[in-house]
Amino acid sequence: MSRILPGDENTLLHTHPYNFNIHLRRLFLGKKIQNHIPFDTALEMEPCMAPGQALPQKMTLIGIISHQGTKDHGHYVAITNRGNEWTSYNDAITAQTTLTHLHQSQAYILIYRKM
Repeated sequence: MSRILPGDENTLLHTHPYNFNIHLRRLFLGKKIQNHIPFDTALEMEPCMAPGQALPQKMTLIGIISHQGTKDHGHYVAITNRGNEWTSYNDAITAQTTLTHLHQSQAYILIYRKM
């Protein structure tokens, strides 16, 4: 997550957020990026902090939103965490899921919370 790629935007934080949402760009030149983008379930905030600011904090992943389908057709699916259980919300279907399934998803938004 520390590599800077063309088109990346960087912002340094002065205070630690309680919740931290990361939006992954899934469209490039009008096409949806279908491949998996790896992400961690724990996030160290030190690289995101402005120099001399608050002590580093860790964030933990509490949910993701993924998009299934093409850029023109499809729908969003949410996966949330409570304790050690991950739950998938896909329209009217709610089901327990695994960390392995979570890490294979095409995450669109990552939602972290301060530990």
